[in-house]
Amino acid sequence: ISTNQSFNSCEDPEMILFSKLEPISTETLVKYMEELFRYIREKVSLLIPEKIGLAFDCWSCAGNHFVGLFCVYPDDVTIRKYSLLRMHTLPEVTNQNSQNHHDFIVETLGYFLFISLLLNIYEY
Repeated sequence: ISTNQSFNSCEDPEMILFSKLEPISTETLVKYMEELFRYIREKVSLLIPEKIGLAFDCWSCAGNHFVGLFCVYPDDVTIRKYSLLRMHTLPEVTNQNSQNHHDFIVETLGYFLFISLLLNIYEY
């Protein structure tokens, strides 16, 4: 992850040579990454209250454009708690239009099963 390798690099003989891990196939890696995503999504969905605020952050670094979507909610200890729901890269500055941001927000909320929020997204 830290070197931004593709998923199939787990089958690269050179990567296998320098790894202490047992070799696995790309198919197996993707399978377990999807399982991990489902597990984390379910846990996050249970931890976050039904009513949340959204914080949307965009930034650029070295020609790369990023978008982060956070949920904001109160907890018993702090005034506000922030949880990163999703981060996304936009390869071109032209992708930073309102429709792409809208789709990103709706898709992300759908991942975490905020159905009531999705149904009421246009009330405000």
